[in-house]
Amino acid sequence: MRKAILIGLTCVVSMMLVGCNSTTRIQENTVTNKEHKLAPGITLPLQQKVAVYMPSSFLATEFVLSGNIQKPGRAVTEATESLFNNYYSSFSWFEPGKQEQASLVFKVHPKWEVDGNKIVSEMAFTVFDRDGNALYSDVMTGKSTFNRDQLDAGFYNASYNSMLGMLVNFTNKHSVEIQQLRSGDISRFDLEKLIDDKPKSTGTGFFVNKEGDIVTAAHVINQCLLAKVKVDDNEFIVSPNAKSDLLDLAVISSNTPRQYYLNQTSAESLPLGSKITLVSYPLNGLLETSPNITFGNITSVKGLAGSKGIFQFSAPIQPGSSGGALVSEQGEVMGVTTSTLNIASLVKRGVIPQNVNFATSPQILKKFLKKNNIPFSTRKNSTLSPTELALKSSAPIACYQ
Repeated sequence: MRKAILIGLTCVVSMMLVGCNSTTRIQENTVTNKEHKLAPGITLPLQQKVAVYMPSSFLATEFVLSGNIQKPGRAVTEATESLFNNYYSSFSWFEPGKQEQASLVFKVHPKWEVDGNKIVSEMAFTVFDRDGNALYSDVMTGKSTFNRDQLDAGFYNASYNSMLGMLVNFTNKHSVEIQQLRSGDISRFDLEKLIDDKPKSTGTGFFVNKEGDIVTAAHVINQCLLAKVKVDDNEFIVSPNAKSDLLDLAVISSNTPRQYYLNQTSAESLPLGSKITLVSYPLNGLLETSPNITFGNITSVKGLAGSKGIFQFSAPIQPGSSGGALVSEQGEVMGVTTSTLNIASLVKRGVIPQNVNFATSPQILKKFLKKNNIPFSTRKNSTLSPTELALKSSAPIACYQ
């Protein structure tokens, strides 16, 4: 009797923390449930080709729950593939610019939260035809219990339930219309219809020629479905011309001729201790969208562990400074801002570093530009002061998903 009571108490405590009942994945061939049923006469799969867009940042999301690293993106990916393959004859993930046939494009923006012993999935859906006309929009919530050993099943089931509700409602309302749709090329689908209103992240770039090419750090645009740059109160959609994740460099084109741009240094080495100016657009959304100027010096001609092609500088930076140009007293580009030392990890060791920041060297930048046939100049092209020229040549970059 005492043993039974102890087991019962253990179960109650477990439920308060992470759930007690066993959680297993919903069967892959499940196309309806008690809450959501298809109308009579609808036969699955529907003979249509569909593409689904979901922000890449969500699919890569990780967080700690119950002492373990959770990856809900994997669960929602597998739930999406299972459900859409049940409902449609052809399913694929939307890839911008890829030549692909589809009659419907689904925009899915998910959110997660843990409510007691349940995982709650809230998903905002919009369904477009191949031409970008919105046919259906809704927000659906799915829930699932979970326990310590089967969190993956909890994430899977919560996302499955929310998407199942959407597919049932959309199919019941538009079944006749769906059957009449024709597939077409979606490589030129309007990406602005798929992105959120607010940018996922921001960074900085700078013009390097009169043609309007902009240099930035590659990680600034890596997960963008769409990138925009703002110049003189005008916002432009920009497309990547060249990118290297290894060097953390990218060139994007504004297709807008420029009067002001930064020239590259002709020096073959970095003078230690040289003064530099950084113009960037940090903490977008917290600070005004206006340029921020900081000053410092080149403090080391090598990066972490003596790595080459990267150097250290002392001008303060913040999130959003990445991609900004470090400009010399002569108005030349001395480097591209890429990263800062991870202060949080060092504080745990009792070390509090200050202004240990890193940039890609000008020599690496010039080689990158030459390799990708991006024109640049090493001659002075303006009578403006170095700071004024840097201000007029820099621009904020917004990354949308």
